[in-house]
Amino acid sequence: MPWEPRKGESWEDFRERERARWRAIGRTPEYRTRRRKWWRARHERLTGGRDLRTTHTDETRARIIEAVLAGKGVVEIIRMPGMPRCETFYRWLKVDEDFRRRYEQARFIVAVEPVLAALDELKRSGR
Repeated sequence: MPWEPRKGESWEDFRERERARWRAIGRTPEYRTRRRKWWRARHERLTGGRDLRTTHTDETRARIIEAVLAGKGVVEIIRMPGMPRCETFYRWLKVDEDFRRRYEQARFIVAVEPVLAALDELKRSGR
């Protein structure tokens, strides 16, 4: 295997051989520094420098609850622009007790609303 020493080769010799191989194709520490700078510049260009790990705030959670109250399902909500990934959404439900309680209340309201409307209609019709 290429990531293991050859038969009879020491680990030190293997490491030196790998370093020589990387130097031969231009993968030097300077190359890694250039790549890091390139990735940072790309991130800056694509995101405006925002740290994407912290963009989902209480405002995002409130928008999710509003979408649930509007009758949208999880898949529809996740596909909306500016919403977190599905894994993040379910992690929030698991970890954040307040968010989970608000989400469950919103789902309950959406589920019960048609029943209450039907009962009101029956009451008005006098049946």
